[in-house]
Amino acid sequence: MIIFTRFLLFENLEGLHNLFRVTAKDSPEITFTDDLQIHTLELENTKFPQLPAINKPLRGWLEFFYFADKKSEEEMNALLETNNDPAVSQAHDAYLRFNQNAELRHLNDMREMALHDYTTEMNFSRAEGEAIGEARGEARGKAEGEAKAVLRTLTKRFRVVPETIRERILTITDLNRLEYLADFAFECESLEEFAEFVK
Repeated sequence: MIIFTRFLLFENLEGLHNLFRVTAKDSPEITFTDDLQIHTLELENTKFPQLPAINKPLRGWLEFFYFADKKSEEEMNALLETNNDPAVSQAHDAYLRFNQNAELRHLNDMREMALHDYTTEMNFSRAEGEAIGEARGEARGKAEGEAKAVLRTLTKRFRVVPETIRERILTITDLNRLEYLADFAFECESLEEFAEFVK
């Protein structure tokens, strides 16, 4: 798995490129398998100067992802010519076609706004849950905050949340399950689908 970001994932790791493997908890030197690896590439301003140390094929992709919306068309063409990687050039052509399609741009903007709203709501609800936690016990407070986040997302998406679903969510105390439900509330197609899932 490869994860590209334009923000810091791990402030305590200095590298732009970090590799994670699945290891035994009590013996981290023992790897479960070399076939399962997670590579993180943080294209963030403080780490970006490390780019010249990255091998050339990967460096070409990183430059494309970082500069695609920052450089002029002429500058991007010069960069692509320097990299001389047909796959990156094809990706750039697809990027240009996407940007010329007003409907696709609008859909992407709507998705970005929805993700931003979702993240804001989740952060607010978690902070609220932590505040409740100080008064009622940390675990219970976090669960209440997460349950409220689920309900806010459902209300924002479907306007009215049936009382049966509301009551079911508020009775769940498993924080991991509530976090999963919060994600599903954002992704599900209908209240019926969510209701079936939350049974």
